[in-house]
Amino acid sequence: MNAYLREDLIDTNDYDEDGTRLVGKLYFIVVEGDDGYRMQHVNAFDVIDDSLENLVNAINNKITIYGLKSLNRDYWFEIDPRYGSEAHQHIGDYHLMSRQELERQR
Repeated sequence: MNAYLREDLIDTNDYDEDGTRLVGKLYFIVVEGDDGYRMQHVNAFDVIDDSLENLVNAINNKITIYGLKSLNRDYWFEIDPRYGSEAHQHIGDYHLMSRQELERQR
């Protein structure tokens, strides 16, 4: 079980001088269990600095000692499991499908 930073690209709704849409990055703290189950912190960060790395290390220390149950669920929510993991095999790819795709499979 460990905590780490995950990055996502975001649309900045801005354009450069050539008219190309600018893309930015956001970073999220993710905790992943040994079975591939993952939770993400509700806050997003736009830079990686020492304080963010210290926070990830502190979360790692906490979950190493107390486990995932030590996380306050008011600040963490479940996200997609690690592909191919035990958790992923349990739920499959249904979380990625639209309602129409699910209906077609019935």
